[in-house]
Amino acid sequence: MTNVLSPDLQNIPAVSKYHDFLRGCVLGRLVGGCHPADARRLCAAACARWSPTSSRPGAALSIPTSIRGKSRFEAKVRTYLAEHPDQIAVQKLRRNGQITTADIASLENIFVAEGFGTAEDVEQAKSEHAGQLGLFVRAIAGLDEEAAIAAFDKFQEGRILCANQLDFIKLLIKVITKNGIVDVGALYDSPFSSIAPRGPEELFSDEDLDAMQEVLTRLRATAIPLDAQTA
Repeated sequence: MTNVLSPDLQNIPAVSKYHDFLRGCVLGRLVGGCHPADARRLCAAACARWSPTSSRPGAALSIPTSIRGKSRFEAKVRTYLAEHPDQIAVQKLRRNGQITTADIASLENIFVAEGFGTAEDVEQAKSEHAGQLGLFVRAIAGLDEEAAIAAFDKFQEGRILCANQLDFIKLLIKVITKNGIVDVGALYDSPFSSIAPRGPEELFSDEDLDAMQEVLTRLRATAIPLDAQTA
C-alpha cells in the first residue's frame, strides 16, 4: 500500500491498514484527543482520501492542529523526564513515592514555562487521565522496575504460587514498569489473556484478586496528591 500518511502518523501502528486506522485511531485514540469539529474533518478526510476510488491515492492525510499539538507536548514531556530523572517530582513518580500538590505544581510550571505546551495542553493531558497530571506523567515515565517488584512483595508473601500464577505476576510487573499504572479491567485483555484467557479468576482466588487490586490501587494513588484523593 502506498504510504499516504503524514509524519505525524507514521509512528502509530494502527494506521498501517485502512480499517485498522478508522477503527483504532479515528474512532478511538485520535478522535478522543481532539475537538469534535476536528474529529469530523479527520474522519471525512480519511474516508475520502483512502477510498479505493480516490483520485488522490498518494495524498498525505492532514492532521488537525489539536492532535499535532498534543503529540508535540507529550514528546517534549517525555524528553524532559528522560533528561531529568533526579528532579524530585519525577523521582517520586518513577519510584512510587507519594506525589504532593507542590510537586504537581512544579511540573506544571516547568511544562508551560519551558514551552512544552500551553496551559490548555496541560489541562487536556489531565482530562485524559482522570483530571490528574501525576497519572499523565506516570504513564509516560513508567515505574522503576525495583519499585514495581517491591509493590508486589507483600502480595507474594505467604503465598505459594504455581508457575502460571508467577508468570502472570511477572507479566503484570513488566507492564506496570512500562506503563506506570494498570487498571484492573486491563487484566482481562492482552497480554494477560495469553496466560489467563478467561481472566485472572482462572488463576487466582477472590482473596488473591482483592489483594492484587489493592496493590494496583496503591500504585495509582501515589501518583495523585493526597488532598486530591480526599477532595
